[in-house]
Amino acid sequence: MLGGNGSSRFSARVIASATTGERLCLLRPRAQHTQTVLWPVPHKPMPRSLLAALALSSAAALGASASHLAPFVLPWNEAPSGPTSLSGWNPAPAGAKGPVSVDAQGHFVVGGERIRFLGVNFTSGSNFPIPEHADAVAARLASFGVNSARLHHMDPSWNELPLLDYPGGSSRKLNPEAFGRLYHLVQALKAHGIYSDVNLLVSRSFTAQDGLPAEIELLNWKDQHILGFFLPEVLSLQLEYARQLLTTEGPGGGAPLVRDPAVAFVEILNENGIVHKWYEGTLDELPPVFRTPLQQRWIAWLRQRYKSTEALREAWGGRSVPAGAMVVAPGTIDNGGGWTPHVAAGAKAEIRSFPQGDGHTVIRVKLESVDVNAWEQARFGVRGVAVKEGQLYTLSFNAKADRAGSYYLHLDVPGTSQPVRLATMKTTGTWSRHEVSFVAPAGGTIGLTLGGINTPGEYNLSDLTLREGGELRGVANGSLELGTIPAIPGLARSGGTFTAEAQRDWFRFLYGLEETYWKTMYSFVRDTLGFRGVIFGSIVSNSAAGIQSQLDSVDGHCYWTHPRFPAGDWDEEKWVVEPKSMVSDPSASTIGLLAKQRVQGKPFTVTEYQHSSPNPFSAEAPLFAAAYGALQDWDGIWMFEYGIPPARESVAGYAGKIQGFFDDSQDPAGLANYLLAAAMFRRGDVSPAKAAVVVPMGKDREIELMRTKARAWAMPDAAMAGLESAWALRQRVAMDVKAGNQPYAAPALPAPASLHVADTGELIWDATQADRAALRVVTPRTRVAVGFIAGQPVELGDVVLQIRDTSDNWATAGLTMIEGDLSGKKAGRGLIVATARVENTNQHWKTPQRASLGKSWGDAPTLIETVCGELTLPVAAARVTAYALDEHGQRGKPVTVENRDGRAVLHLGEESAGATLWYEFAIAAE
Repeated sequence: MLGGNGSSRFSARVIASATTGERLCLLRPRAQHTQTVLWPVPHKPMPRSLLAALALSSAAALGASASHLAPFVLPWNEAPSGPTSLSGWNPAPAGAKGPVSVDAQGHFVVGGERIRFLGVNFTSGSNFPIPEHADAVAARLASFGVNSARLHHMDPSWNELPLLDYPGGSSRKLNPEAFGRLYHLVQALKAHGIYSDVNLLVSRSFTAQDGLPAEIELLNWKDQHILGFFLPEVLSLQLEYARQLLTTEGPGGGAPLVRDPAVAFVEILNENGIVHKWYEGTLDELPPVFRTPLQQRWIAWLRQRYKSTEALREAWGGRSVPAGAMVVAPGTIDNGGGWTPHVAAGAKAEIRSFPQGDGHTVIRVKLESVDVNAWEQARFGVRGVAVKEGQLYTLSFNAKADRAGSYYLHLDVPGTSQPVRLATMKTTGTWSRHEVSFVAPAGGTIGLTLGGINTPGEYNLSDLTLREGGELRGVANGSLELGTIPAIPGLARSGGTFTAEAQRDWFRFLYGLEETYWKTMYSFVRDTLGFRGVIFGSIVSNSAAGIQSQLDSVDGHCYWTHPRFPAGDWDEEKWVVEPKSMVSDPSASTIGLLAKQRVQGKPFTVTEYQHSSPNPFSAEAPLFAAAYGALQDWDGIWMFEYGIPPARESVAGYAGKIQGFFDDSQDPAGLANYLLAAAMFRRGDVSPAKAAVVVPMGKDREIELMRTKARAWAMPDAAMAGLESAWALRQRVAMDVKAGNQPYAAPALPAPASLHVADTGELIWDATQADRAALRVVTPRTRVAVGFIAGQPVELGDVVLQIRDTSDNWATAGLTMIEGDLSGKKAGRGLIVATARVENTNQHWKTPQRASLGKSWGDAPTLIETVCGELTLPVAAARVTAYALDEHGQRGKPVTVENRDGRAVLHLGEESAGATLWYEFAIAAE
């Protein structure tokens, strides 16, 4: 997705629907059924009397302690070889048993055995490190339980060492030096049992020197890529690059990547699709040299479907009703019957209405500052509008803004789970007229919301009216024989709206273009080039699940608290990252956002996942992803991102410091939690849910949802069909794209909505008390707690955790058995990881909410808050020995093990042990 170490080229965020509050995972280019069953926790609980005694004794023993931060750096070029190393979990070399493939159950296998992937993303220059750095990082990743690396953003022009030889005048040749480094990186990963995911088209910039019209350089690189869906000359350049990258031999005659079984995956096109680009308005604004061929393809498609203009006119129909009664008249602010504004609580905005010289009323919103905790800063809405089912209505208004931007328009129908998307409208510095006609889907009252005001500036609206009547366009005066049937615009403008059947045909046409593109690319990589691994196209947020499921695997991306830039994309000084733990808001979690995109019978991967820095709670990211990824029985999770200093001279500014919003490589807390994540997900300590909710998503339903509810960065999914996202916290969720189009009624989510117990009993997410919200994971070999767990005993089956107060009363703490388990009399060995705050030295917050650092990210070394407390194990103290571990994963001071009521109590965070976030413990045989 993004550029290396935070130098991203496009943005992503989770937004809330203005009318329903539903969260959507939104990414934007920079340029421009079964019944639920709740099962009890399958472990013997701690007796309540003993639990109470532990709480009292712990409070007395721990006392009060002030939080403190101390230096703790996990060396970037060192692979811990001691008790923390999971290198032995990676059979090496990767690919020794053959390529990764998909079995009949829809999961990845190697040599006939199931395999899951816990991976990282390399971006931009991190794909081209010098050999000694590649070797060191590959060994380090394996030690933290990583078995795949995604090679992302290899193709942009902004790389210091670009893979494509842009300095040579075009983007059509590989840079031999960069390719040599990339090739060595793949081999270094392979040697440590780490599979590679090679991304093809991500951020390449096409130029006129590539043999394309000069107008290609008027488009941003993300918009350029969509041309390959309908222009053969652009598609041929994509095929040419795939051939070069995958079939070029390595230095010294090494086997090309296409023949290396350690290259497990090839991704065709990152975060893109032609329907998605239509929603953005990109197709409307293409230069004529590109728009004309698309129009010609549209006419050819219509001629195949309809024999004549008359047949087309009959199919599309058309409806024109003279303007009738005014339903909502032009209004001033809060006049009791007009458009009412909503401004986020912490945003600063001046809103007023005043008469224009022509007698019309103007509503002006001057947004001065934003609320860092709100996903939408301002919107207008009108509620309780009485409508008649089947009646045609038209909303009209004029708009002007001091900067280019977009409004959206939603129709809110009571009793439905999601609003109906009516239109997206772009604004400019001059007044523009917008009209949207629609048929009321039901009688009674509706609401209309005009939103999307998120960037500081001045926004003007006038003559906001809703009246009976309007026009739904059919063929009108166009002719199929003459080729004058216009393409349907993606942006609402004056001139009416097309009929439902005309819209359906347009989406069928675009759907067909997508199918052809993905099948062509797939066939080229598989059949022409001979790649034997797994091929997937793009993420379901950008390309329909019914299309992506025709390839080998289905993919998704999502971020919690992605940075937002109120003053302009990727402004290094003016940005905010909401300081919020996901544990507080299960209904809006990334888990539900991702699970609703899965397709039954296909592997599902999440190749980008992160809780962005400097969110003080970001260390929770790998734990949530792994625990619920295992519950959902997903097949791969790749954290975003992992930086590598490309050259020796870049090490000084890199080592020991969190580099930006997405840097895991220098985040000691997040990286240490990879160990617990690997146990839960790769080893399968968390069991898949027993039951599943499957939503039928046949092609006709998918196209209808495209027409009515989808939008840019949100293609049809299970939630658009009515399923509540929180089902993913209890059971598996998937879509059945092979199902028919019979009516579907989503099951109601059993109460309470703030307590979610997985049907296995192993995951318990309790947010009934916001200040005590916590996720508990209880399995035979792994126990984890995440959330506001300080100051109270947390029962994890027969293990009890008592954390002393932390700076936010928040922490992550968990143990996993590397050998043996906690239930028997045999010997065992395990790891404990406990994290809280992490930040850089000299890091300076710009806001009291700790929502921004500006450019003041600070310096090395990283500082951690050592989590202090007690961990009670269900074994005798005499059997247990434990050690605090240092920055190299080696034994430090022994941990005090106390005998309390016949159980071993480990004292974590003792001052004598110094700063640490991990521990080793051993249990002797009885």
